[in-house]
Amino acid sequence: MDMNKNEEAFEYIDKALELNPIFKPAVEAKEKFLYSKIEINFSIR
Repeated sequence: MDMNKNEEAFEYIDKALELNPIFKPAVEAKEKFLYSKIEINFSIR
């Protein structure tokens, strides 16, 4: 399981949020979606 790519993505998102907090609600929704996809992937394995 390679979690490093996700960590990088979330760090990038955090940096983007610092520059533009307007995106925060959209990013939170996307994170929830990503986490649910990750959970689904684990359960399939």
